[in-house]
Amino acid sequence: MVTSKIILLLRRLNKKELSKFREFLCSPYFNNKNKLVQFYDKLVKHAPEFDEKKMKKAEIYESLYPGSSYNIQVYKNLSSELYLRAREFLAIEKYRSNDLNLSVDLLEKLESAGADELFKIELKNLRGELNKTKYNDIHFIYKFRLALTERNFLYHRSRRTKLNSSGNEESNELLKYYFIHAFRQRFDFESLGMNFNLHESENPAMAHIRKQLDMGLVQQAIEHMQETKSKDHEIIAIFYYILMSFRVPENDIYFRKAKELVFKNINKFDRSFQFEVSDALYGLFSFRMMHNSSIENYRDTFDIINFRLKKKIYRESGESHFDAISFRAIFLTGVKLKEYEWLRKFLKKYIHEVTPGHRDNLFNLLSSYNKFFENKFEESLDYLNKVKYDINLYKMDVRKIQLLNYYELDLTEQAISLIASFREFLNTNKDLTEDESTKNLKMLNLYSRLLKLKEDKNEFDLLGLKTDVDKTPNVLYKDWFIEKINEIHKQK
Repeated sequence: MVTSKIILLLRRLNKKELSKFREFLCSPYFNNKNKLVQFYDKLVKHAPEFDEKKMKKAEIYESLYPGSSYNIQVYKNLSSELYLRAREFLAIEKYRSNDLNLSVDLLEKLESAGADELFKIELKNLRGELNKTKYNDIHFIYKFRLALTERNFLYHRSRRTKLNSSGNEESNELLKYYFIHAFRQRFDFESLGMNFNLHESENPAMAHIRKQLDMGLVQQAIEHMQETKSKDHEIIAIFYYILMSFRVPENDIYFRKAKELVFKNINKFDRSFQFEVSDALYGLFSFRMMHNSSIENYRDTFDIINFRLKKKIYRESGESHFDAISFRAIFLTGVKLKEYEWLRKFLKKYIHEVTPGHRDNLFNLLSSYNKFFENKFEESLDYLNKVKYDINLYKMDVRKIQLLNYYELDLTEQAISLIASFREFLNTNKDLTEDESTKNLKMLNLYSRLLKLKEDKNEFDLLGLKTDVDKTPNVLYKDWFIEKINEIHKQK
């Protein structure tokens, strides 16, 4: 059975929305058919499931038209009309939720109606409203529409002397809107290209945007905004520097400038844009690490993490839970920096916000890390035994921390057995990326050599291992390896 559009829509409305929709239907301005209200009342009795198997169409029809035989076409017509009213209701609700939409539309209507005095009053009010409004993805569109409406007003009233300045404002706001969206589109494409191996040839529009951004015109425009003391120039510059940092990750200047401007201007954005901008900055970390895995990069990322936690913008707007993968990544950044006290506090404060289905697993996994760094190796293993292998990341995390604990506890046989099974997992698991497999296999090879040197303290081989650990990029647990190599060296 194909579910009707009106039922699909009604299932998505909450109790309050269903009630407001009825009020909407009862308004003669929006609906003058009482039969449609009656039809809705019959349907809403089945809320919130709106199970069509329990909704007897013939019975509903006969209650609406007593004494008449069921007419499927009439029933379909009622459903279609109710759906059209529901669409209209949702659109109006969305429209009414945005005061700026109302204000700009009113201004345009007053201009076309020739209500000059009211137009001037509302123009002043709207300017003040926009100046107080936080930046979001369509902020500059509203400013553009305001400037365009003022231009039309001046043109139609033959006030040509003021047209030039008005036209400049109109063009500037449109240009700002274009810059931000071009940067966002380009940044998204660069991110997707990195993760999914996309090329510009597959998207000519992106190639065109890149050419526009590469021409130096954007940099000139930003410098011009700065020189003319445009209050928006730093907002535009944020997107420019984030994009350039992504495209030229080895250039720290772009990243430093992006970080500085985001930290300085974050309160100027609305909640949704605060998350987007800070998340873009945070997302640069993994890409930059491919080019420079320095401790300074980790420290920068740690600064961004703490900034987002302090500002409470670590979750996307509307999301009620902390993403488990993001939570883990944040924790491991603290591990890299040996921020052990911070790790304990972070886990305690935020673990309850993690998606319930991942919460216990993540708590046990990360608690095992904490116990390991407290040198409580058996307790660390106890926590690991409670972790369920539901995603590949956990499978690899558990095996790696197990290996470290086995080494510290002199459980050599268990370590050798785990090396073999872990290597098999990495070589056969098709869900892993090539980078994930390669990075973990390198770690296993280094660990195997370390384990042998623990028993056979060969100075030449020890020096060779230390050299390989130093020169291999992005070695997992590099500091731990160096520490263990130094311990063996001192024992000689």
